[in-house]
Amino acid sequence: MERFILGSIFGIVAIVFMLQNTEVVNVEVLAWTFSLPRALMYLILLLLGFVLGWLVTSIRAVRLRRKKSIIEIV
Repeated sequence: MERFILGSIFGIVAIVFMLQNTEVVNVEVLAWTFSLPRALMYLILLLLGFVLGWLVTSIRAVRLRRKKSIIEIV
């Protein structure tokens, strides 16, 4: 139940944030230029951060498991 309440609050805050940040901005990455709403840019960056964080922790977990299994074999 607490997760639902926290998720609902986070969702409402996210919707209010997106409604207040509708200004279109230009994003230049290397040779490409994108025009998109500021809130969408923040959402993309947030999702990119989640994915990168998940990848780093997954790689570390796999390395620790391999190291642990090698130690158990010896």
